Amino acid sequence: MHSREDAIVIPPPIRNDDSTQDAQQADECCLMAELSILRAGRHYFYDGYRYARLSDAVAYAQVVQGYARRARPPATP
Repeated sequence: MHSREDAIVIPPPIRNDDSTQDAQQADECCLMAELSILRAGRHYFYDGYRYARLSDAVAYAQVVQGYARRARPPATP
């Protein structure tokens, strides 16, 4: 007989080797530089706002910079 509450097996987290972590950190640094996001301790800063997660800072920076690009008049040759 099976109970309604069968055991759920949670797999262990996938371990990243050092080269994967180094590549991820390099990607994050490039993205932060591209979007002008600063990091101080555990927090990320963009446009006067503080974020606990890089993904939140990136999302806001992309929205703001998207608006700025659309507001600029097109370049004329």
